[in-house]
Order: sequence, then structure tokens, then C-alpha cells
Amino acid sequence: MLKVIIKHGQEGRRKLLKGAALVGDLVGMSLGPRGRSAIIKTKYSPPHIHNDGSTIARHIMLDDPIEDLGAQTLIEGSMKTDERAGDGTTTTAVLAAKIVKDYAQRIEEEDKNDTESGFISEGNTGTADVNRMAKEILDTGKLVVERLREQTKSLAKKDLKNVVSSSLGVLFPEFVEEITNAVEQVGSDGYVSVEDNWHTKYGVETELIKGMRFLGTYVSAYMANNKRREAVFEDVQILVTNHDLESLAAFQRTYGDPKSSFIYELLQKGKRKLVIICNKAERPLIELLAQTVIQARQGNTNLIDFLVIKSPSLTTDQWRDVAVYCGAKFIDKNAKQQLNDVELSHLGSAKKIVVDEDEVNVLDGAGSKLAVKERVESLKIEIENEKDAAFKEQTKRRLGALQSGFAIIRVGASSEPERQAAKKKIEDAVHAAQCALEEGTIKGGGLALKEIAEELGKDHPMFNALMEPYNRIQRSAGGSLKIPDTVLDPLKVTRIAVETACSVAASLITSEVGISDKVKSLWDELDEKLYAQMGVADDFRQDENQEQRFKT
Repeated sequence: MLKVIIKHGQEGRRKLLKGAALVGDLVGMSLGPRGRSAIIKTKYSPPHIHNDGSTIARHIMLDDPIEDLGAQTLIEGSMKTDERAGDGTTTTAVLAAKIVKDYAQRIEEEDKNDTESGFISEGNTGTADVNRMAKEILDTGKLVVERLREQTKSLAKKDLKNVVSSSLGVLFPEFVEEITNAVEQVGSDGYVSVEDNWHTKYGVETELIKGMRFLGTYVSAYMANNKRREAVFEDVQILVTNHDLESLAAFQRTYGDPKSSFIYELLQKGKRKLVIICNKAERPLIELLAQTVIQARQGNTNLIDFLVIKSPSLTTDQWRDVAVYCGAKFIDKNAKQQLNDVELSHLGSAKKIVVDEDEVNVLDGAGSKLAVKERVESLKIEIENEKDAAFKEQTKRRLGALQSGFAIIRVGASSEPERQAAKKKIEDAVHAAQCALEEGTIKGGGLALKEIAEELGKDHPMFNALMEPYNRIQRSAGGSLKIPDTVLDPLKVTRIAVETACSVAASLITSEVGISDKVKSLWDELDEKLYAQMGVADDFRQDENQEQRFKT
């Protein structure tokens, strides 16, 4: 039977708050441009060196299960900041831990039931008004956010580089230009993918992808029309369907009458280029299309120049994305929509489409702004609610594609630990820059919160907590770091960090009961098995003979 550990009263609260405070100390050492690193080794991977709070926090697990409850509560809150802003994990942990420490001390001082030794018997709740303190924390958090908004400045284009530089710190200044250019291209809502670059030993390479890109290729090599084996069509009509194409007769409204097909109507209007994006095409049709394409390109004006693209990896949602982007009606076989019902009005269009042996790139699709905007808003809600990290990244990529492009930053390094550290720093810098574009900037390096703390005064209960990010940065730099005016932080990151830290801290200080499953060690399991075999009720290690049998 699984054992449960319960700690309550003063002892339970102390353990919970101790664990939460420890997270702030462990994560806080990475804060600032000269923050320190942690070497992390997991069971199935080599050691990695990390300088970002989110990765360090994710690997923290304390031996004491009740202290670990407090730690994991604070870590979970910090991860929420990372989900909402893409950065600010460390600031959240540092703020929340300092609030918890200061209020834990106040609770001890206000408790009327302390014994002479300073401890309360197990189960005694004490008389400190923790709910009043929790409300005080939340109210101060709202006040700080208001003050931060008053300090905010809209981001000038030249300042975007400063935001990226502030986030990267002193280790990777050579990456600033590339990252800034990528973020400028995709904007605040665009998608930037940070990936490994195995072809270079050091540095970053940026690829800016315009339009919508997805996996797929032409069904016949005869459809390629340049030396790079690409099919490049301009000003094209596009049909989007997840049907398998067996014959062109499938498009005829009256079987056996070619003139009843939308393809004939297209020719009558003088449009001789048609792109069909489908699930796959059968071989007899592919052979017919290849002959048709060859003749059309030789000057036969009675034939369509086809580009048929097979893309079996697309999900239904991705098919709809493509249709919305191109301004087409998605002909969905799962909804029993038939190919012989296709009309000219169901076709979309694009200024250019480029297809190679692996990918399809559609440029300047003709989808209406309203339809695209509605689809974008729908995807944003999906991203916010999605729990699975892989699906979240896939949806972000779809979002970027719908907004006419995204960027890929490939990171190379001389060693794997350096590559991982650089990737995480670059991801944080990208998110910081996008947050700055979205909500503006405030003074960086903890100065914005420091000024608010000084405005509230040293007697305010949260004075030390608001000073803590600035103090941490100074300690990491040896205590003499001069922060220039060019150092900027995104309002959104700091705002969310303050809101989350206050919320987590307020919840923690009102908690006085910790309940956790006891994690069984190998020794515990062996104990139980030996007890059962030998009929021993007490700890067998108290007996020398039984201890020797156990070791054997």
C-alpha cells in the first residue's frame, strides 16, 4: 500500500515555505547578464550546462516530500510565466521566493502561540492572519503592475536590438543582429523556430520563410519546370481537397461530359494554370497528367498546365489552414463533399507557388483578411489551451504560416552543452523581443521594480521583494554593475512575472497542510519483501544477523 506523508500546522507551513524559498535561491543565481550556470545530469543523458531559469527549475526535486511540495508549487507558477510570455521564469521565482521568505518571518512574529523555544506543537495553526497578508500581496501586485504600465514606452525600431542584447547577456553578442532581423520580419505574433545546425561548428544561420510552407511534392517529375527540379507557378488557381484523385472524370457533374467540369470552365475563361493540392493521385491519372503537362507547355492552348501536389501528412486542421490562406473552399471527403460538385467559386489563388521534392511554399495567398484573422484568433486560443509542448509548437508554426511567414534560426556550436545553452538563450531573446513589440518596454536590469520599491518605501512589506531582482543581478556581477539606459526589459514579461509571483506567494503563505505520497526507494521495497519472507515486524537492520543476510 502506498504510504502518505502529512505535515500540518506550523511544521507543515515551514516545510512548504522552506522548499519554495530554496527554489528562488537555486534559480536566482542565473539572473542577469552575468548570471551563473548549473550543470544538470539526468539518467539517460550526458551533463548539460544551463544558464536559464526555466531549465534549472524544471530539474529541481527535493528529498523531503513536503518541502518538495512547496518547491513544485513555485516552479509550476514560474512555468506559467514561461508559457504566457516565453521568458521571465527566473524573475518570477526570485520575486515569489523573496515574498514567501519575508511573509514567513512576519507570520512567525505575529504568531501568539510560540513556545519559549520558538516552536509550536504539531497541529497548532497559530493566530497570524495569513488571509489578510495574502490579500495584501495581491493588492500590492496590482499596484506594481499599474506603476509598470505608467513607465512603459512604445518600442522604437532601433531599440529592438537593445532588448535582444539585454536578454542574451554577455555570452552571445554576435547573435544579436541575426535574431533582431528575424523578429522584425515575423513581428510580435510570428513564429520563430530555434533549431540545431549540425553543419556548422559555431554561429547562427537564419532562414526567413515567406508565405505558407508545408510538407508535400508534385505527383510527377514532369511538372517541375526549372533546373533545380522545382515546379514554380505564378498567378495560379488552387483547388484544396483531401480526396485521392483517380481520374479527371471525377470532376464532371455529368459523367462522360467533359464540358460539365469546372476544368473546362476554367479554360473558357482563358486560365491555363491549375494547382490541385490533394491527398494523393493514382498512377493512371499521373501518367495522363504528365502527357497533358508536356503538351500544354509545348503550346497546346486547349489543355491545362497542371500542378498536382500530394500532401498525405496534412491533418484536417492543416488542410483548412491552406484553404483559408488561399481563399479556397476546402473539399473535405470526411464531410462527404464530392469532387463533381466543385465549381469555379470554390477555387482559391496565389501569386506564386513553389514546389520541390519535399516541400510546398505558397506565397501571397488570396484568402480574405477577415477569414485569415478569424483563423489566427482561433489558433491563438488553441495555443493558450494546449498542454502538450509538441502540439503547441506545431500550432505556433501553423499560426506563423497563416500570417504570411515565419523564421528558422539554426544554432551551431563547438560542443553540445554550448549548443543547448545558446539555443535556450536565443529562444528567450526571441520571446523577449516579441513581447516588447507587443506591449512596449520598461527599464531593464531590475531598475523598474527598484524604482517602484523606493516609491513605496522601506517600510512596505514588499520592499525587499521588489528590490530582489536588482540585488540578485548586482550580486552576480560582483556588486558594482552599472546598468545603462539602453538596457530594456519587455513590459509583458515583467508584468506577468509580478502577477504570477504574487499569486503563487499568496497561495503558499495560506497553506499549512502538506500531503504527499511517500516515494519508495529500493531499500524500502527490499525491506518489505524481506519482512514478508521472514515474518519480521520490526526493522531487520536492528539485528546484526538479519542485516548480514540482507547484505548477502
